[in-house]
Amino acid sequence: MNAIHHQYDRNTEGRDFVIGDLHGCYKHLMDKLLDVNFNEEVDRVFSVGDLVDRGPESLECLRLTKEPWFHAVMGNHEDMMFNVYCKKWNPRLWFMNGGMWSDSLTEAEQIELKGLCDSLIATMPHMITVGKVGIIHAEPPYVWGATAYEESMLWGRSLIGRSEPVYVSGVEKVYAGHTIVRKPSTLGNLNFIDTDCFATGNLCIIQL
Repeated sequence: MNAIHHQYDRNTEGRDFVIGDLHGCYKHLMDKLLDVNFNEEVDRVFSVGDLVDRGPESLECLRLTKEPWFHAVMGNHEDMMFNVYCKKWNPRLWFMNGGMWSDSLTEAEQIELKGLCDSLIATMPHMITVGKVGIIHAEPPYVWGATAYEESMLWGRSLIGRSEPVYVSGVEKVYAGHTIVRKPSTLGNLNFIDTDCFATGNLCIIQL
């Protein structure tokens, strides 16, 4: 498949930050942004995906995609949600992975969620490039921006288990989430930053 790839120039007016998997922890993000004196007028946040599920504020996290300063790649949890809301798939897999929060939404919130899913499914990228930095949810192609399997971009975990460094050509660094690490982990120029915010309260945020 041809992955959706969004590209951004380096921020010359403010700062750029990348964050790990959010998983419905909106307040944790707001606290982190307060800590770094985030300025919505000039600063930007880039997310490795998995905005929803598990935490208590999934809809609030998904609403962030409407903010001009917030940019996220698609995670496997967004993919499961889109399959349910846009493709009418059986919700069992999504519910098994934390999607039950959607059942407690009001009718108005359900309509809002459906609208967000409809607008994002065709536009939410699989890869983001910021200057010379790549951002993806799970596993990148070895040549950044090349055609890759959607399953590996959203679900892959084979690279993090290797002992030798991984080098992705075409970018200086790549940031990924999906696989939980106790602290940010670097393997060549591939960096894993999902520090299990929902369970630990520790949302990884790194200035690019």
